[in-house]
Amino acid sequence: MSLLKIFFIATLVMAGCSESIHTEKYYKEHPKERIVKLKTCKDIDIMNAAQKEECQNAFRADRMHGEILDSTKYNYKY
Repeated sequence: MSLLKIFFIATLVMAGCSESIHTEKYYKEHPKERIVKLKTCKDIDIMNAAQKEECQNAFRADRMHGEILDSTKYNYKY
């Protein structure tokens, strides 16, 4: 198998494994998922860029949805 084919297959596999990042709009429309995500964000010590973006989207949606949360409630630090 050529190196190009191996690279192409590896790229497809990696692309299939990545999760999409939910937007602020998504979290506004899905309050249960938003609360779960905020609780999950609380437990992550070191976030990668995708996790940080998703936690920020959930936090912003929570604030914009009229449920101003005490940032210490979820220990949101980003």
